[in-house]
Amino acid sequence: MTLAELKDMIEDMEIQYGEAVLDVEVYGEYDYGDICHTRALASFRSMILTLPEQSAYSRSGKALAVDAENYPEERVVEGETVIALSNAYI
Repeated sequence: MTLAELKDMIEDMEIQYGEAVLDVEVYGEYDYGDICHTRALASFRSMILTLPEQSAYSRSGKALAVDAENYPEERVVEGETVIALSNAYI
């Protein structure tokens, strides 16, 4: 999903449910577990522009880099750069 697609989804929700939907809490859903699956909800506290690391432990194949919060905000958006919604205050 791109940031533009997220913006469109938010605008569609506002049209469908009214302006009050903008005050509803937002969580990310993810599935974990090998035998018994749990569809857990994760809260978001910040957004960062970052270069992800490769990871064999996530379905996306990507993970947040250890020093992700140290990337300068003015850096060029290119290639594998992503926006990460984080549950940490970054």
